[in-house]
Amino acid sequence: MRGVPFRVAFVAGLDEGAFPAGERTSPLDLRRAPRPGDVSPRDRDRAAFLDVLLGTRDALYLSYVAREEKSGQPLAPSSVVLELADALAPYLGAGSSREALAQLTVRRPLHRHGPAGSGVAAATAIPAIARERWGAAVRDALRGHLRAAGRPVPDEDGQLALLAHPSQAELRAALGLMDHPGAPVTAASADRPLTIANLRGFLEYPIQAWAQAVLGLDELPDDEALEHSDEPFHLGRAERAVLLREVFAAQLRDPGGPLERRYDAERKQRQLRGQFPVGVFAEAARVLDLEVLERWRAGLGPVAADGATRIGFGRASSPGAELLPALSIELSGGRTVRLLGQTELLVRGRRHLSVVTMLRKLEKRSHYHLRGAFDHVMLAAAGLATEGHRHRLIDDRGNVCDVEHAAWTAGDARRYLAGLITELLDAPHGYLLPFEALARALQGGRPVARFGDPTGGLGYGPIDRGDGLCPPADAVQIARRRLLPLVERMHGEHGFEVGP
Repeated sequence: MRGVPFRVAFVAGLDEGAFPAGERTSPLDLRRAPRPGDVSPRDRDRAAFLDVLLGTRDALYLSYVAREEKSGQPLAPSSVVLELADALAPYLGAGSSREALAQLTVRRPLHRHGPAGSGVAAATAIPAIARERWGAAVRDALRGHLRAAGRPVPDEDGQLALLAHPSQAELRAALGLMDHPGAPVTAASADRPLTIANLRGFLEYPIQAWAQAVLGLDELPDDEALEHSDEPFHLGRAERAVLLREVFAAQLRDPGGPLERRYDAERKQRQLRGQFPVGVFAEAARVLDLEVLERWRAGLGPVAADGATRIGFGRASSPGAELLPALSIELSGGRTVRLLGQTELLVRGRRHLSVVTMLRKLEKRSHYHLRGAFDHVMLAAAGLATEGHRHRLIDDRGNVCDVEHAAWTAGDARRYLAGLITELLDAPHGYLLPFEALARALQGGRPVARFGDPTGGLGYGPIDRGDGLCPPADAVQIARRRLLPLVERMHGEHGFEVGP
């Protein structure tokens, strides 16, 4: 039975990727496996659109956002709009669905206070949006120029290499690109990319890190939150940590406004994208999150205005990060690996301080120390940490752990990274050696292939692994190669011990 007919119908939110819904299962759906005849979320939305289409008598208005808010880049409508335009093209005398869509489309300002027409005029845009649009226009102009000249369009590092020419100094300054103190990266030297998070994960879970680096499995950009088609009732620890760290970093960069206002603004943006709870769930999360942010701020102590930043090598996912070229590490056989990613939040100083915030109880021998240690080795390899480094762990209760790092030379840092990358890419890793076992091996202990009781004392463990993985016979040597160079430079309450 079709829906009740109406003379005029309005359908909003027909954005690409937003409608129809993806195939992600609703958390309210208790069925563990689909059965014949079950309707998927995508088919459900398409059927609803067909009901509206057949139930409209006089006029049907379809609405979608056709331009990205900040950059001004064009966005496509939903697939159902394109299919409808394709079906109507013969009746409109249009040669293609694109021409039919253009005939039927009326463009409105993205905001009621925005300019008429396409909304790309920068005169009424706030400075941040105008700058984003200008940067996107420069990128498109550069790509268009290269294509017109018959040249290939380089990746991010290749474009940075082109911009490194002395004649482009003014454009580099306008784009906010910092000059690298070391050797410039050339487009010809690029071989393959590798993220800092992936390399750090090699010390935490070797076989998973190898699968990401070599097979390209399950790797997302640093700390990226997934888009969801259903509103969550709560955030997972990872998504919540990303949210709070970004709010915390933004507050340190610009402490002028109250923390609550900045948190509420970020929360609202995520609610609009379906990435944050609403209603009573949102209010309950807000109380807890603001308490955590206040504890983090108290644990950090005084910080000068604009004294906190992040440094991105090749790319950065956090707003306000200082972007540098990817760090090129030369390997044997003429290979080059480009390390990409961003540091933790850094407090500037003679020795930078990495601020590592946590949503779990602070433990002295924690893999979170690797975040500060990798910040140090990356900065040292880039020539930006000649006098050592510091990092501070702050948990959600406000407990603090400070660690000092003795200085790396740039050459030693690069050799350590080159050895670690070579071992990750070239050696087999069919063994069990998570971070806790690696730290135990460094202490001189023997890692075990059995986990402790996962039931909290109910008596159903320990549990044997079913994947057949065992600790490596040379676990102590592995720990000394991978972990010891980092640990021997740490001084403070890090909890690591080095055995004989």
